Amino acid sequence: MASQAGDKTPNGNGKRSFREMIGVDLVDLYVGPERAHYRIHKEALCGKVPYFEKMFKGGFKEATSHSADFPEDCSESFDLLLGWVYSDTLPPIFVESEDHGTFYGSWSAHKFYALAEKLCLHGLQNSIMDKLLSYYRKLRLMPSTSTICMMYDLSPAKSPMRRFAARAFHWITRPTDAAKEDWPLQGLHNAMMQYPDLTLDFLELLRTTTEPKCPYEFDFCTFHIHDDGKSCNRSRQE
Repeated sequence: MASQAGDKTPNGNGKRSFREMIGVDLVDLYVGPERAHYRIHKEALCGKVPYFEKMFKGGFKEATSHSADFPEDCSESFDLLLGWVYSDTLPPIFVESEDHGTFYGSWSAHKFYALAEKLCLHGLQNSIMDKLLSYYRKLRLMPSTSTICMMYDLSPAKSPMRRFAARAFHWITRPTDAAKEDWPLQGLHNAMMQYPDLTLDFLELLRTTTEPKCPYEFDFCTFHIHDDGKSCNRSRQE
C-alpha cells in the first residue's frame, strides 16, 4: 500500500504557534542612563530569557507595573538582545571604521556578552563568542590592551571572556618585533598593575603552557560554556 501525505496532524504537533509564542501583552523596558525605551511582547521575551520570566511572571513589582528599568546597562546590547529574542539570530560583525591601525567593529561583542552573562544565557554567550572569534580570525586581529582590560572589567572571575582575554594577553607578550610595536611594554605593564586578576591568569598560563597560542586558532568550544558537563554541540570552528 502506498504511503500518503496528509495536510497536518489533526490534533496538532505539540508545538506552540507563533501567535502563542509572541502573545499580545506588552512590557516596557527602559535601558541606560538615557532610558532608551523598548516595548516588547511579554511572551516572546519571557519565553527566551528566564530572567525576565521570573521578573514579569513572578512576585516582583515588575509583574504588576509591566515595566522595568536597567540604568546600568547598554542600549546597544539591548538592541541586539531583543533582535535575538524575535529572530533567534545574531548579525555578523564587520569593520565599521578604522583609525591608525585600530579597527572598530559594527557592534560590541564584549558588552553584549556581558549582558548575556548577566542574564545567564549560556547558549547566547556561546553564539556571541563564535561571532567574536570569527571576526578576529577573518581579519587576523587581536584585541588592544585596553580592550583586554575592558573584558576584565565586564566579566567575573572564571568567565570564558576572561579566559579568552588572558590567552590574547599571553599571545601579545611574545618577543616578536610586531608584538613589541603594536603592544608597547608600558601598556602591558599598566594593564598588569591595574588588573591583578589579569596578571594572575597570565602567570598561570606562563606556568602551564610551553608557548603562547593565538586564541582564535583554538577550537571555538574552548571559550564556550557547556552546561552540566555536556559536550559542545557546535562545530569545532566556524
